Amino acid sequence: EALTPGERPMPGELDQSKSIERLRERVAELEAENRRWMHLAGTNRLTNLPNNLMLYQVVLPSEIRKAGAAGAAIACALISPDGLGEITQVFGRSIGDQLIAEFSNFLKQRVADDERLYHSDGANFVILMIDAAEGRARRKATEIRAEVKDATFKAGDREFDQLSCSAGVATIDGVVPDASIADVVDGLYHDLSDRLYRAKQRGGNAVIGSSRKET
Repeated sequence: EALTPGERPMPGELDQSKSIERLRERVAELEAENRRWMHLAGTNRLTNLPNNLMLYQVVLPSEIRKAGAAGAAIACALISPDGLGEITQVFGRSIGDQLIAEFSNFLKQRVADDERLYHSDGANFVILMIDAAEGRARRKATEIRAEVKDATFKAGDREFDQLSCSAGVATIDGVVPDASIADVVDGLYHDLSDRLYRAKQRGGNAVIGSSRKET
């Protein structure tokens, strides 16, 4: 049925409609591009795990608010293979990177459904546990440490069967005021880094928590 002159869209209206449609398409493209770049910025390319930025600036602030409202605790274990710097110096950067990727795969197979794994930086990995006490993080890190000692890691045409790892564990307990979220995240980062450093300084193959006791 033919449209009457009053029902037909005017040329200007058609142009406006096309412009709006093109604008919507462009907005959708930009949103998709932003999501892609956010994913890349928050992901470690070597291991394809969420990285330091994602953990400390996105995930932890959100989880701290949720845990604080529920009166729950958050536990973390910062885990790193020992002696990787020396291995890289002897065998080269490529072997070192392959070992980091292998260690990442090793950890991925040992993270429970209610735990999350992050590639913090370098050869450091964080296991995040929601509604968990420090004891659970310590046990998890201790189990992984024992399993690393019995494992063989392959990089290139070489096998490494005498690797060990160390860990620092820490928790966030109680209700946290919104104004101090950033300080709490910074404090957790400092505690994890300090305890991992102490474990390495004691010769590695160690797990240290808030009591600074080596296990």
